[in-house]
Amino acid sequence: MNRDEVLARVRAEGVRLVRFLYCDNANIVRGKAAHAGGFRIFSIPALA
Repeated sequence: MNRDEVLARVRAEGVRLVRFLYCDNANIVRGKAAHAGGFRIFSIPALA
């Protein structure tokens, strides 16, 4: 899926929050949650 397909599915499914998990430089898994309305502003290389 590319970013536009993910965004379309988020809207179609009525998703309100999106949680991002990532590994920082110290190899600690961290997470952030964002409102789905602001999902587009995040730069996600894996979906680009």
